[in-house]
Amino acid sequence: MRTVCIVQARMGNSRLPGKNGRMLCGKPQIWHVLSRIQRATSFSEIMLAIPHESNGGIQIEAAQELGIPFLDYHGNPNDLIHRYKVAADIMDAGVVVRIPGDNTFVDPDEIDRIVNYYFDNPCAWDVLTSNLDRNIHNNGYPAGLGAEVYDARYFSMLDKLKLPARLREHPHKWAFESSKVRTISAPPHVYNPAFSWSVDTEADWTFTEELYNALYPDNPDFRIRDINKYLGEKHG
Repeated sequence: MRTVCIVQARMGNSRLPGKNGRMLCGKPQIWHVLSRIQRATSFSEIMLAIPHESNGGIQIEAAQELGIPFLDYHGNPNDLIHRYKVAADIMDAGVVVRIPGDNTFVDPDEIDRIVNYYFDNPCAWDVLTSNLDRNIHNNGYPAGLGAEVYDARYFSMLDKLKLPARLREHPHKWAFESSKVRTISAPPHVYNPAFSWSVDTEADWTFTEELYNALYPDNPDFRIRDINKYLGEKHG
């Protein structure tokens, strides 16, 4: 069964427009996200799936530089169900690992942890396996470090349904509202159920710049343990 990571990204975010193209340590934010995902070992390929936008070129250039294929999606930019279905079909994926492009601190270890759990613990094909959102079923995870894992048939099934826009825009919500979600417990060094590592505001961006400027130049492969060490030393 072919396992593919599909990364959703767009430049037209309403809360922090153009954030995927903002520069961190000389590279666009989306380049760093894709580079971090490439360090995971639990899937065979990555695809960047972006809506067709006039200012999306920097995302495509980042993917090309890293040797990652991309989907320049011409459909409704808010229909994530269909975008993922199209991307999964192109990649001939049996299993889809979903990661949003604004998860600048996505941790390869936590991606691999949830994907390996998915394969070690088989479940029904319409069940979502996730450690991506904040504190799912009290698992202790912050948001934005891990991933969601789907059987590709999930997207095909939902794409055929007449779902409201709020469900088509957020592929995981159908699973949550249908009580078809499972998860794992956060390791002690990850445990932080009230926090989010996603970049959604200017304050988030300022914090992101601080951490990247402090850690990335000497350790491009920094993980959450390195962040914890830096923050602990800074705040004594």
